[in-house]
Amino acid sequence: MAIAITCWANGTSRRSPKSGATGPFDGWPLGRGFDRFYGFLDAETDQYAPELVRDNTPIDAAGTFATGYHLTSDLVDQAIRYHRRSCRRQRQDRRG
Repeated sequence: MAIAITCWANGTSRRSPKSGATGPFDGWPLGRGFDRFYGFLDAETDQYAPELVRDNTPIDAAGTFATGYHLTSDLVDQAIRYHRRSCRRQRQDRRG
């Protein structure tokens, strides 16, 4: 029986070299071996209006300070989502 292993990163990726939204992506988390990434590439970012990246795509934050958005909660929520999807896939792999 084969077990699928997913390797994902969540948070900051300070080791990523500076590059634009069009790449090169070889130093970004997916280029370094992660299957998924959600977070920011710089050493620091605004906690209420972060410059976020999902995999290799820049994205907007899910909210603003006015709507109650905070980066820490967003990172935790995303980590929980990644973990649940990974567990769900492993259960499906065992069944079938």
